Amino acid sequence: GAGADPTQPAFAGAELLAMAAGGFGGQARGTAKRLLRQVLAVHLGEAPLRSRELFRTRSSGERTAAAGGDQA
Repeated sequence: GAGADPTQPAFAGAELLAMAAGGFGGQARGTAKRLLRQVLAVHLGEAPLRSRELFRTRSSGERTAAAGGDQA
């Protein structure tokens, strides 16, 4: 059909233009979040992103390295 796919989220043109101009205030931020999730879902499929776990692990590793110092 000629209509939009109702299973895909719609994005307002004004919000897309704001993002293209580097503006992520107001509703453009939420639109960017939804758009990124949709794009990632294509690549991840059913697999979880697990970004919070990644950042926790990296942050923990940086604190451990900083506590050990740079002693030679």
